[in-house]
Amino acid sequence: AYNAGTGVIPEFRGQRLVQQMYEWAEGLWRAAGFTDLSLEVIVENEKAIKAYQRVGFDVVRRLVAYKFSSSQESVQSELLKEVPVPDWSAYAELQPFQFSWDYGQAGIMAISEDYRFYEWYEGMYLTGYAIVHTGGRIGQAGCRDNAVKQWKQLIGALQQQYSNLSWINIDSKAVEVIQALQENDWEPIIEQFEMFRSL
Repeated sequence: AYNAGTGVIPEFRGQRLVQQMYEWAEGLWRAAGFTDLSLEVIVENEKAIKAYQRVGFDVVRRLVAYKFSSSQESVQSELLKEVPVPDWSAYAELQPFQFSWDYGQAGIMAISEDYRFYEWYEGMYLTGYAIVHTGGRIGQAGCRDNAVKQWKQLIGALQQQYSNLSWINIDSKAVEVIQALQENDWEPIIEQFEMFRSL
């Protein structure tokens, strides 16, 4: 079960409502067959982190986010070809890190009509791919060699097609991806912790 967002309005804070919500929902989740829970929380939100820790969540990794904006007119990239159906087995070999739930295969396919799927071939070999939400948010991307130079090519091709892009929930250990984004003039926007617990 993925927590896409939790909030408590100010006048009700301090009453451990997060704990009460989870206690209420856990039975429903178990009955529905869920075995694990995950969420992301902003690194600076110490109160929320403590609230989630009180209900059994642990921080499993740090995630970063970047954005890109340009005033240039968008043009079709010659590097990328849009495909109607994603090749998940081929993409799995190119993934630079494990994507958070909302950008994993299940999360993307739940709203697949809102995504565009791009592939980059060199000869017969899939060199890279990108899955981009119609609003310009990258859901997934991967490069065969996971090299900064290759990432810069892929990101540059996306920048040709979209004047505004963002990529959130990038594993902070994906140094090649982050370096390529920075060298392509992307700006950092937020850092989050991914938290996890078993039911």
